[in-house]
Amino acid sequence: MLYVEGNGERAYWQMWQMASRVFVPEGKLSLIITPPDYTNLPVLTLADPTKDLPQGIKVHLSAGSTLAIVTNGEGPYRLYVNNDWLDLPEATAALTTAYQQGAHLAVRRGPWLVGYWPVVEMADKPPKVTIKNTPEALSPDQVKILADVSDDFGLKELQLKVYVQDQKEAVETVRLQLPSDGQSATEIVTDLGDHPLAGQKVSLRLRALDNMGQESVTEAVDVLMPDRQFTQPLASKISEIRQLLLGPTPNRETAAGEMLQLATNPQLYGGDEVMLLALRSGAVRLILNPDHASLQAVSRLLWQMAMHAEQGRRTRAAWRGE
Repeated sequence: MLYVEGNGERAYWQMWQMASRVFVPEGKLSLIITPPDYTNLPVLTLADPTKDLPQGIKVHLSAGSTLAIVTNGEGPYRLYVNNDWLDLPEATAALTTAYQQGAHLAVRRGPWLVGYWPVVEMADKPPKVTIKNTPEALSPDQVKILADVSDDFGLKELQLKVYVQDQKEAVETVRLQLPSDGQSATEIVTDLGDHPLAGQKVSLRLRALDNMGQESVTEAVDVLMPDRQFTQPLASKISEIRQLLLGPTPNRETAAGEMLQLATNPQLYGGDEVMLLALRSGAVRLILNPDHASLQAVSRLLWQMAMHAEQGRRTRAAWRGE
């Protein structure tokens, strides 16, 4: 609780409290506190607190809360907020302002203290997120992650970030379902089977964001992505070629040779022109471009081709994304 315990400050407020018990004139006030949207907290209305003035009421406030004070009776009124006194316009006897800091709220009518509340400041802390286990496969498609995820006012988004080797930028971001209470989670199950990185060793991180835009990211954990088992012969063959490009020592030459050999046998893929072009262009790229980006691109292309063969023939427009 943010309450200043210095003798001068404490004595100052005690003096006002003692005087107000005897000399407070008639008149009413209401203090309406609207918390920021990110807190998901209800509006709080404080009515005339004169009778409870010696003890005060602990008010929980977050920075950015809107304070609206409405009074009746003759003024002048002043509101103590953010460690300063503000004058209420006499014409309306009302004032709206934003709370940013301070250990007290108070209202003065002329020389009398007619409202006083100690403040407990509710600082919005960043989310907390940790991965508790090495992610494990539940099936050929699903991965389970045990995690602790929490936020004091509620989560806005939870993401699974996928990294390849030592790359700094994530190659994939999977948006996960938020826990039912919006604040905590212990078990996360996500489908990663039909994924271009299937069968590869990757690093995973969880990223949590709250409604204020604050974020927390876990340390990376290594995991072998689930490798889909293809049943269609052509899809299985393409998957075998793709495996030559995975791991620490990819075999570009062998993979390119098998892709060209497959391309020369149109009866294996039903004369699909899109498949033919993909096999040829992928093989050429492996031979002419030795960079890692080309390796990843061809690996992804082979995955798409295998999925295409496994799921059956699609129209050219669908294959091209038209």
